Amino acid sequence: MKNKKIGFIIFALVGILFSSFPTRVNAEELGIEHRVKSYLIGSFEDGEILNEYNSDEAMNMASVSKLMTYLVVKDSIEEGKISLEDKVTIDENIEAVEGSSFELKKGEEVSVNDLLKGLMVVSGNDAAYALGVHTATTEEKFADLMNQKAKELGLKNAKFVNASGLQSEKGQNTLTTKEIFELARHIIKKYPEILDYSKIEVLNMPERNYTGYSTIPLVGEVAGVDGLKTGFTEEAGYCLVSTIDARKTPQRGEFRLITVVMGTSSMQERKDITKYLIDYALENYSIRTIIDDKAPYTEIEINSAENKNIEIFPAKSYKTLASKSNKYVLKSNIDKEIKPPLKKGDKVGELSLLKEDKLVTKVDLIVNRDVEKAGTFSRILRAIQKFFTSLGNLLR
Repeated sequence: MKNKKIGFIIFALVGILFSSFPTRVNAEELGIEHRVKSYLIGSFEDGEILNEYNSDEAMNMASVSKLMTYLVVKDSIEEGKISLEDKVTIDENIEAVEGSSFELKKGEEVSVNDLLKGLMVVSGNDAAYALGVHTATTEEKFADLMNQKAKELGLKNAKFVNASGLQSEKGQNTLTTKEIFELARHIIKKYPEILDYSKIEVLNMPERNYTGYSTIPLVGEVAGVDGLKTGFTEEAGYCLVSTIDARKTPQRGEFRLITVVMGTSSMQERKDITKYLIDYALENYSIRTIIDDKAPYTEIEINSAENKNIEIFPAKSYKTLASKSNKYVLKSNIDKEIKPPLKKGDKVGELSLLKEDKLVTKVDLIVNRDVEKAGTFSRILRAIQKFFTSLGNLLR
C-alpha cells in the first residue's frame, strides 16, 4: 500500500493556500494599544480569537459584571428556584444603591422579569442588587454563586464581590478579557434571548412612572451590532462588550463576532475602538472550509482489494473563521494494514489539522464506498507482478 501523488498535491495546495499571503497582523500592529487596557475580538461559533491585546490580565469589570449576574439569575430560573413572575419587594437598601439606576423605590413590588430589563437595558445597579438578594437572600451569598458559576465555566481568574460591579470595601469584580469573551459566548449560546434587550431603545414602565434609555451603544449605528453590555467605574475606565451578527453587515458573513474593549478613557473611545475591531475582522476574515468531506484527501493502493486504487475522504468537513494569512497544515496517519472487505464509512486513518503547530482538530479518514476483497487469482497475479517489479528494481 502506498500514497499516490494526489495526497502530496492536496497537502501542498493547503500549505500554499494558507501561507502564501502576508503574515497575520499582530495585535501590536493595530495601533490602538495605547488607547485601551485590553481588547479582544473573536468568533462566537468556535471561540477562535482573531486578535487580542493584554487579554490574560485580570481586569476590573465594572458593570460588565452584570453579564454574570444575568447568567446566575437565568440559571436559577431554569432550575426552578425563582421565576420571572416573582415579585420582589424593594427595601431601603436596594433604593440606596449608588450609580446607574433603575430608580427603584422603597415599598415597590417589581417582577424579576422587569428587574432583568432594568439590569440589561439601563444597567441598574439597584436592579442587580435586588436580583441578587431575591436569588440568594443576601448579596454576599449571591456573589458566592457568581464565583461558583465562574468555577464551573473554568474562569480561573474570576473574583466577584457583588452583583453590580461597583467598587466595594471587599474589592472589585475581576475577570480577564479572554474570560469575559468566554462568558459572553456561553451566555449567548445558552440564552440567546439576552440579545432581545438590545432591541429596547427606551424602557417605558407607566405603572412605575419610569422611563429609561438603553446604555447599549452601536445598536442601529453599526450594521450587525445587536448587544451587549457596557461598564464604567473610575478604576475600570470605560468598557464595552459587543456582539455582531455578520449576516447583517455589508459583507454578509455567516458568523457572529464578539468584541471586548476594556479600560478606555471615554464612552466615545470605547465605541471607536470597538468599531475599529469590527472593521478589522470583517475586512480580513471569512468562513473558510479547511477540510472538505466531499473532496478525496488522497488515494491509496490496496493490493488485496478488487479495485486496488481507493480514494479516502475526511469523515466530516471543518469550517472556521480565518484570514487569508492563517497558516494551516494537514497531517495524515493512514493505517498500515488495511484489509478488505470494507464497508462505506469504515475508518482507515486519521487527519490532523494544525495551526501554527497547534492541534486544531482531528478527523477520521474513511472509505466512501464498499471495498470488496479481490479474488484468489487476482491476488496471486498481483503478488507475482509485485515480485518481478521489485526484482527489476534491484537489478537496475
